[in-house]
Amino acid sequence: MKDNPFVLMFGKEPYVTIPRNQIASEIIGDFSKAIPSSQIYVLIGARGAGKTVLLSEIYKKIDGEKDWIAVDVNPHRDILPDLASILYDKGKMKRLFLKGSLGISFQGLTFSIEGGSPVTSITTVVERMLEHMAKKGKRLLITLDEVTSGEKVKEFAHDFQSFVRKGFPVYLLMTGLHENVMSLQNDKSLTFLYRAPKILLRPLDSTAVKSSYVKALGVDDKTANELASLCKGYGFGYQLLGYLYFRHGKIDDELLEEFDHQLRINAYDKIWSSVSENGRKIVKVLCEADEVSVASILAQTGFEDKEFSVYRDRLLQKGVVISKRRGYLSLALPRFDVFVSQN
Repeated sequence: MKDNPFVLMFGKEPYVTIPRNQIASEIIGDFSKAIPSSQIYVLIGARGAGKTVLLSEIYKKIDGEKDWIAVDVNPHRDILPDLASILYDKGKMKRLFLKGSLGISFQGLTFSIEGGSPVTSITTVVERMLEHMAKKGKRLLITLDEVTSGEKVKEFAHDFQSFVRKGFPVYLLMTGLHENVMSLQNDKSLTFLYRAPKILLRPLDSTAVKSSYVKALGVDDKTANELASLCKGYGFGYQLLGYLYFRHGKIDDELLEEFDHQLRINAYDKIWSSVSENGRKIVKVLCEADEVSVASILAQTGFEDKEFSVYRDRLLQKGVVISKRRGYLSLALPRFDVFVSQN
């Protein structure tokens, strides 16, 4: 029996994926321009929407280019020391230093840079590296996955803003939940983040999902259509449903029960906890039908237009709801109505 081609673990790169080529091409294309429109992009979406998968795809594509170096750093640790260490350890970076050794005098470690005097600021060390990269025609992509508004990310954001202002060829790709990204950019000293393009990950293309299920599971078109409809293009739901179908071989009550359970413990509990009480009122109305008109939502909740717009926009940015046509809303997450009814 062959191995299950689908995975459940967050952060682990799936064996079967559906590339978001349009978004990847947009970001890579802009970063590769002589004068990019932005040197930072932010991917936002619900937990399990596929932000990490897309970030990994872009990272691999860019890191494979000869004029690029890509570095992934942990947003919850001291970022600049990690960045300096990884840059130096990567083979391509070492070759940029033509003589002597890289020098750092930081946290008890002392080296020298090409015979120059020791430096005590890790920011200066990174700037020296960026200067060498620029001379060699190299560009640097830094990726941060699932950022929050913690102090370490804020400190790095200040440094990154300084690098850009000084004209260094450095680019940043971040992912995060909408509320975390908004909290970060609301810091008065980080207003440049307001101008950074933010890309909301919409559901995966249903035709691509269907084709993937046919290929990976060997199911017929009817079953593939049912699976694609059931997962609603939700990244984690797509992986989870494929994983469960591989094990069960059919869509039955047992599969649906396990599907609901895994969605709840891995994503929905946390998503629901971030939705305000007024946002929940809207969601509960949407649980009544596949698609509900805004007029009907206003009538059932009693919200005024302006008030409703605020809560609707938050739900859209969180990836909880989706608007497939003007004046109507639907739940974006698979079987979220079942989850809400149980809570």
